[in-house]
Amino acid sequence: MIIYSPVPRRCRQDYPHHGEIGDLELGAIYLAGLDERSQGQFHVQLTVLADRDPQRNAQTAARHMPDVVATATPEQLRSSTDHVVFVCAVLGELDADNPDNWLHRHPDGPTAADPTSNVLLQVVQNDRDASTWDTMDTATFAMLEEVLSIKGPDRVEYWHVDPDGRHGRWLPQRPSTEQIRVPALVHEGSTMWIGEHEDAPVGLDYRPRGVDNVYVTGRSLWPRGGSWNPTMTMVALAQHLADLRTDEAKNRVRDPYGSLEQRHTPYTMS
Repeated sequence: MIIYSPVPRRCRQDYPHHGEIGDLELGAIYLAGLDERSQGQFHVQLTVLADRDPQRNAQTAARHMPDVVATATPEQLRSSTDHVVFVCAVLGELDADNPDNWLHRHPDGPTAADPTSNVLLQVVQNDRDASTWDTMDTATFAMLEEVLSIKGPDRVEYWHVDPDGRHGRWLPQRPSTEQIRVPALVHEGSTMWIGEHEDAPVGLDYRPRGVDNVYVTGRSLWPRGGSWNPTMTMVALAQHLADLRTDEAKNRVRDPYGSLEQRHTPYTMS
Protein backbone atom coordinates (compact mmCIF):
# COMPACT_ATOMS: atom_id res chain seq x y z
CA MET A 1 0.00 0.00 0.00
CA ILE A 2 1.14 3.51 -0.75
CA ILE A 3 0.29 6.13 1.89
CA TYR A 4 -0.62 9.77 1.68
CA SER A 5 -1.31 11.95 4.72
CA PRO A 6 -2.40 15.62 4.44
CA VAL A 7 -3.76 17.46 7.51
CA PRO A 8 -6.07 20.46 6.82
CA ARG A 9 -8.27 22.54 9.11
CA ARG A 10 -11.25 24.88 8.82
CA CYS A 11 -12.57 27.54 11.15
CA ARG A 12 -15.51 26.44 13.30
CA GLN A 13 -17.34 29.66 12.42
CA ASP A 14 -17.54 28.58 8.76
CA TYR A 15 -20.12 25.93 9.64
CA PRO A 16 -23.77 26.98 10.02
CA HIS A 17 -24.10 24.74 13.08
CA HIS A 18 -20.87 25.94 14.74
CA GLY A 19 -22.77 26.84 17.91
CA GLU A 20 -23.69 23.19 18.36
CA ILE A 21 -20.11 21.93 18.12
CA GLY A 22 -19.05 20.86 21.61
CA ASP A 23 -15.76 21.30 23.44
CA LEU A 24 -14.66 17.89 22.11
CA GLU A 25 -16.08 16.32 18.97
CA LEU A 26 -14.69 13.27 17.14
CA GLY A 27 -15.84 11.74 13.89
CA ALA A 28 -14.70 9.45 11.10
CA ILE A 29 -15.39 9.06 7.39
CA TYR A 30 -14.29 6.16 5.19
CA LEU A 31 -14.38 6.79 1.44
CA ALA A 32 -13.47 4.33 -1.32
CA GLY A 33 -12.00 5.17 -4.72
CA LEU A 34 -10.65 3.59 -7.90
CA ASP A 35 -8.11 4.87 -10.41
CA GLU A 36 -9.65 4.10 -13.80
CA ARG A 37 -6.28 3.95 -15.59
CA SER A 38 -4.44 1.56 -13.28
CA GLN A 39 -7.56 -0.04 -11.73
CA GLY A 40 -5.83 0.48 -8.40
CA GLN A 41 -8.14 0.75 -5.39
CA PHE A 42 -7.64 3.36 -2.72
CA HIS A 43 -9.50 4.72 0.28
CA VAL A 44 -9.51 7.77 2.52
CA GLN A 45 -9.63 7.29 6.28
CA LEU A 46 -10.67 10.74 7.50
CA THR A 47 -10.68 11.58 11.20
CA VAL A 48 -12.40 14.84 12.18
CA LEU A 49 -11.52 16.58 15.45
CA ALA A 50 -12.80 19.73 17.16
CA ASP A 51 -11.12 20.24 20.55
CA ARG A 52 -11.43 23.40 22.64
CA ASP A 53 -9.04 22.17 25.35
CA PRO A 54 -6.59 19.54 24.00
CA GLN A 55 -4.70 19.21 27.27
CA ARG A 56 -7.78 18.58 29.41
CA ASN A 57 -9.41 16.32 26.78
CA ALA A 58 -6.30 14.31 25.91
CA GLN A 59 -7.23 11.09 27.74
CA THR A 60 -10.84 11.12 26.59
CA ALA A 61 -9.81 11.78 22.99
CA ALA A 62 -7.23 8.97 23.10
CA ARG A 63 -9.83 6.45 24.33
CA HIS A 64 -12.38 7.34 21.66
CA MET A 65 -10.16 8.20 18.70
CA PRO A 66 -11.58 6.47 15.57
CA ASP A 67 -8.12 5.75 14.13
CA VAL A 68 -4.83 5.59 16.02
CA VAL A 69 -2.91 6.50 12.84
CA ALA A 70 -5.15 9.20 11.33
CA THR A 71 -5.11 11.51 14.32
CA ALA A 72 -3.82 15.02 15.01
CA THR A 73 -0.68 15.77 16.98
CA PRO A 74 -0.83 17.77 20.23
CA GLU A 75 0.84 20.69 18.44
CA GLN A 76 -1.80 20.69 15.70
CA LEU A 77 -4.64 20.60 18.25
CA ARG A 78 -3.19 23.26 20.56
CA SER A 79 -3.04 25.69 17.64
CA SER A 80 -6.56 24.85 16.41
CA THR A 81 -8.92 25.32 19.36
CA ASP A 82 -11.20 27.48 17.16
CA HIS A 83 -10.99 25.12 14.18
CA VAL A 84 -12.08 21.71 12.95
CA VAL A 85 -9.09 19.55 12.05
CA PHE A 86 -9.28 16.89 9.34
CA VAL A 87 -6.60 14.20 9.42
CA CYS A 88 -6.33 12.04 6.30
CA ALA A 89 -4.75 8.64 5.92
CA VAL A 90 -5.10 7.78 2.23
CA LEU A 91 -4.02 4.28 1.22
CA GLY A 92 -3.70 2.92 -2.30
CA GLU A 93 -2.79 -0.40 -3.90
CA LEU A 94 0.62 -1.08 -5.33
CA ASP A 95 0.83 -3.00 -8.59
CA ALA A 96 1.15 -6.58 -7.33
CA ASP A 97 2.34 -7.74 -10.77
CA ASN A 98 5.28 -5.35 -10.97
CA PRO A 99 8.26 -7.56 -11.96
CA ASP A 100 10.69 -5.16 -10.26
CA ASN A 101 9.23 -5.95 -6.83
CA TRP A 102 10.68 -9.00 -5.10
CA LEU A 103 11.54 -10.75 -1.84
CA HIS A 104 14.88 -12.61 -1.86
CA ARG A 105 17.11 -14.33 0.62
CA HIS A 106 20.07 -12.25 1.73
CA PRO A 107 23.11 -14.38 0.89
CA ASP A 108 25.65 -12.50 2.98
CA GLY A 109 23.91 -11.70 6.26
CA PRO A 110 24.76 -13.21 9.67
CA THR A 111 21.85 -15.65 9.42
CA ALA A 112 22.12 -16.42 5.72
CA ALA A 113 21.05 -20.03 6.25
CA ASP A 114 17.72 -18.94 7.76
CA PRO A 115 15.36 -17.53 5.09
CA THR A 116 12.74 -16.63 7.71
CA SER A 117 14.86 -13.89 9.28
CA ASN A 118 17.37 -12.86 6.64
CA VAL A 119 15.65 -11.55 3.52
CA LEU A 120 15.69 -8.50 1.25
CA LEU A 121 12.54 -6.75 0.06
CA GLN A 122 12.53 -4.44 -2.97
CA VAL A 123 9.51 -2.30 -3.89
CA VAL A 124 9.78 0.03 -6.89
CA GLN A 125 7.09 2.43 -8.04
CA ASN A 126 5.99 1.95 -11.66
CA ASP A 127 3.67 3.94 -13.93
CA ARG A 128 0.54 2.22 -12.61
CA ASP A 129 1.51 3.05 -9.02
CA ALA A 130 2.18 6.68 -9.99
CA SER A 131 -1.24 6.91 -11.65
CA THR A 132 -2.98 5.57 -8.55
CA TRP A 133 -1.09 7.97 -6.33
CA ASP A 134 -1.93 10.98 -8.52
CA THR A 135 -5.61 10.04 -8.45
CA MET A 136 -5.44 9.73 -4.67
CA ASP A 137 -4.05 13.28 -4.51
CA THR A 138 -6.76 14.69 -6.78
CA ALA A 139 -9.62 12.92 -5.02
CA THR A 140 -8.45 13.84 -1.52
CA PHE A 141 -8.00 17.55 -2.24
CA ALA A 142 -11.36 17.63 -4.04
CA MET A 143 -13.04 16.12 -0.99
CA LEU A 144 -11.36 18.55 1.41
CA GLU A 145 -11.76 21.72 -0.65
CA GLU A 146 -14.97 21.20 -2.64
CA VAL A 147 -17.11 19.05 -0.36
CA LEU A 148 -16.06 19.68 3.25
CA SER A 149 -15.20 23.36 2.82
CA ILE A 150 -18.56 25.12 2.59
CA LYS A 151 -17.07 28.55 1.86
CA GLY A 152 -14.56 27.41 -0.74
CA PRO A 153 -10.97 26.16 -0.92
CA ASP A 154 -9.44 29.46 0.19
CA ARG A 155 -10.83 28.81 3.68
CA VAL A 156 -8.74 25.65 4.09
CA GLU A 157 -5.34 25.71 5.79
CA TYR A 158 -2.84 22.85 5.66
CA TRP A 159 -0.24 21.71 8.13
CA HIS A 160 3.31 22.18 6.83
CA VAL A 161 6.19 20.49 8.60
CA ASP A 162 9.23 22.69 9.24
CA PRO A 163 12.59 21.62 7.76
CA ASP A 164 13.76 20.36 11.15
CA GLY A 165 10.91 17.82 11.09
CA ARG A 166 9.94 18.55 14.71
CA HIS A 167 7.46 21.41 14.35
CA GLY A 168 5.06 22.81 11.80
CA ARG A 169 2.66 25.61 10.95
CA TRP A 170 -0.69 26.20 9.26
CA LEU A 171 -0.51 27.77 5.79
CA PRO A 172 -3.16 28.40 3.09
CA GLN A 173 -1.34 26.56 0.31
CA ARG A 174 -1.30 22.81 -0.21
CA PRO A 175 1.75 20.98 1.14
CA SER A 176 4.18 19.48 -1.35
CA THR A 177 3.92 15.83 -2.31
CA GLU A 178 7.26 15.24 -0.61
CA GLN A 179 5.70 16.26 2.72
CA ILE A 180 2.54 14.18 2.56
CA ARG A 181 3.54 11.07 0.61
CA VAL A 182 4.76 8.66 3.25
CA PRO A 183 7.79 6.45 2.36
CA ALA A 184 6.34 3.34 3.98
CA LEU A 185 4.34 0.20 3.25
CA VAL A 186 1.31 -1.23 5.04
CA HIS A 187 -0.98 -4.23 4.47
CA GLU A 188 1.91 -6.22 3.04
CA GLY A 189 1.43 -9.65 1.51
CA SER A 190 3.08 -12.87 2.67
CA THR A 191 4.74 -15.98 1.34
CA MET A 192 2.50 -18.11 3.63
CA TRP A 193 -0.64 -17.70 1.54
CA ILE A 194 -3.61 -20.03 1.94
CA GLY A 195 -5.25 -22.06 -0.82
CA GLU A 196 -6.86 -25.33 -1.78
CA HIS A 197 -4.21 -26.33 -4.34
CA GLU A 198 -0.96 -28.07 -3.54
CA ASP A 199 1.17 -25.06 -4.49
CA ALA A 200 -0.37 -23.05 -1.60
CA PRO A 201 2.02 -23.15 1.40
CA VAL A 202 -0.96 -23.26 3.81
CA GLY A 203 -4.00 -25.48 3.32
CA LEU A 204 -7.62 -24.62 4.03
CA ASP A 205 -7.22 -26.24 7.44
CA TYR A 206 -4.72 -23.45 8.31
CA ARG A 207 -1.83 -25.91 8.53
CA PRO A 208 1.40 -25.50 6.54
CA ARG A 209 1.75 -28.32 4.03
CA GLY A 210 3.30 -31.41 5.59
CA VAL A 211 2.97 -30.19 9.20
CA ASP A 212 0.38 -31.62 11.59
CA ASN A 213 0.79 -29.57 14.77
CA VAL A 214 1.24 -25.96 13.53
CA TYR A 215 -1.52 -23.58 12.49
CA VAL A 216 -1.19 -20.22 10.75
CA THR A 217 -3.80 -17.48 10.66
CA GLY A 218 -4.13 -13.72 10.35
CA ARG A 219 -2.62 -11.29 7.87
CA SER A 220 -0.01 -13.74 6.57
CA LEU A 221 -2.59 -15.85 4.72
CA TRP A 222 -2.86 -13.77 1.55
CA PRO A 223 -0.10 -12.88 -0.93
CA ARG A 224 -1.47 -9.45 -1.87
CA GLY A 225 -3.75 -6.98 -0.15
CA GLY A 226 -6.18 -4.32 -1.25
CA SER A 227 -6.34 -0.86 0.22
CA TRP A 228 -9.05 -1.79 2.70
CA ASN A 229 -8.07 -2.27 6.31
CA PRO A 230 -7.61 -6.04 6.86
CA THR A 231 -8.31 -6.11 10.61
CA MET A 232 -11.83 -7.55 10.46
CA THR A 233 -10.76 -10.25 7.99
CA MET A 234 -7.87 -11.16 10.29
CA VAL A 235 -10.25 -11.44 13.24
CA ALA A 236 -12.68 -13.58 11.21
CA LEU A 237 -9.89 -15.94 10.16
CA ALA A 238 -8.71 -16.32 13.75
CA GLN A 239 -12.25 -17.02 14.94
CA HIS A 240 -12.75 -19.55 12.15
CA LEU A 241 -9.58 -21.40 13.12
CA ALA A 242 -10.65 -21.38 16.78
CA ASP A 243 -14.02 -22.87 15.81
CA LEU A 244 -12.32 -25.60 13.78
CA ARG A 245 -9.91 -26.47 16.58
CA THR A 246 -12.78 -26.55 19.08
CA ASP A 247 -14.79 -28.91 16.87
CA GLU A 248 -11.72 -31.06 16.34
CA ALA A 249 -11.13 -31.28 20.09
CA LYS A 250 -14.74 -32.31 20.69
CA ASN A 251 -14.45 -35.05 18.06
CA ARG A 252 -11.23 -36.26 19.64
CA VAL A 253 -12.95 -36.58 23.01
CA ARG A 254 -15.83 -38.53 21.45
CA ASP A 255 -13.50 -40.79 19.44
CA PRO A 256 -9.95 -40.65 20.88
CA TYR A 257 -8.79 -43.45 18.55
CA GLY A 258 -10.25 -42.06 15.34
CA SER A 259 -8.02 -41.12 12.45
CA LEU A 260 -6.92 -37.53 11.88
CA GLU A 261 -9.09 -37.34 8.76
CA GLN A 262 -12.11 -38.57 10.73
CA ARG A 263 -11.54 -35.97 13.42
CA HIS A 264 -11.52 -33.01 11.00
CA THR A 265 -14.86 -31.29 10.50
CA PRO A 266 -15.67 -30.72 6.80
CA TYR A 267 -15.92 -27.05 5.88
CA THR A 268 -15.54 -24.62 3.02
CA MET A 269 -14.08 -21.15 2.79
CA SER A 270 -15.52 -18.27 0.81
